[in-house]
Amino acid sequence: MAPFGCTAPGIPSACRIMATFEATPQNDGQLDSDGHGTIVSAIAHQTAVGANLIVVDAWRDSGFGGFYEQDVISGINWVVANQGSMNIVSINLSLGDNGTHLSTCGSDPLATPLAQTLAAGIQPVISTGNTAITLGVFFDGISSPACVPAAVSVGAVYDDDLGYFEWAYSSPYECIDFTAAKDTVACFSKTAPILSLLAPGAEITAIGATESGTSFAAPHVAGAWAVVKAAAPHGATEILRVLHDSGTPVTDSRLPGGRTTSRINLLPEPDFGYLAAMGTLALIGMTRKRRKIERGAKSFRITTGAGRSQGSRPSRYAACGRSRAASRDRFRLPDGPHSRRRARRGRAG
Repeated sequence: MAPFGCTAPGIPSACRIMATFEATPQNDGQLDSDGHGTIVSAIAHQTAVGANLIVVDAWRDSGFGGFYEQDVISGINWVVANQGSMNIVSINLSLGDNGTHLSTCGSDPLATPLAQTLAAGIQPVISTGNTAITLGVFFDGISSPACVPAAVSVGAVYDDDLGYFEWAYSSPYECIDFTAAKDTVACFSKTAPILSLLAPGAEITAIGATESGTSFAAPHVAGAWAVVKAAAPHGATEILRVLHDSGTPVTDSRLPGGRTTSRINLLPEPDFGYLAAMGTLALIGMTRKRRKIERGAKSFRITTGAGRSQGSRPSRYAACGRSRAASRDRFRLPDGPHSRRRARRGRAG
């Protein structure tokens, strides 16, 4: 909590973290042992500066590690149970499997819990995943649970002109952006005909760390949802329309003929006088050990806006990864945490 100036939830009075919840059975006292969830929370906070935050830890460090569906569902249910007392308006899930869903996945185990979340007035905002490229081949489709009918799914674009970028999560999920320009869809970012929105998710800096992945695009939208709802308390369909219509159209050139999706845009900044009444954001998070390539000094701007099949282990989510069937207690791994590491940066020959 220290990065948010907090010693405990709500302490001191300026602390924006309203509550925390441990959704896993390990309860190791660490809400974020590696920083991924903290950065996701910071991005949401920087987007909706007047909102309170609820942090839910659903990542297991022990055993196989990963997000177990039962833990994620426990966290979701806790958020729904506390919606009324905490005025929760959106819930961010930066996690997923390695699926390639082209249409909604109503039979997904998280579909019903997230439908109940939406019915309670809380919008699920979910990262699409980071493994769009496999062995150099682009695959259309997004991860679960971003594909569930209740979700607003979010892919990643660059927030600046950065030149040549090579990305790696783990072989065979490498890809290259020869021209990483502002509002270019990052090569790792999953997409589908059902993709809802795009947001900055490549080289995003918050609390002194620079990270990339659809994990870091989704909290922009979760925060923006709170901003729009505070400005004009409409229903989910209308808020999504506002974010879509006020956004900048971005065409994903990886697909024949392209696919155009709106990248959210909160500029010009709204009048923040109403933000004292802004709702609360819930962030179901995770921790994940990964190599940090760079912690940067690039200033944060919001101007532009999960496991895989492996023997008999239970299925898990990645902090964006792919699904594996095995025991009843399914778990999913980070498909990045939907985060990516930069392998190399330079100029194209």
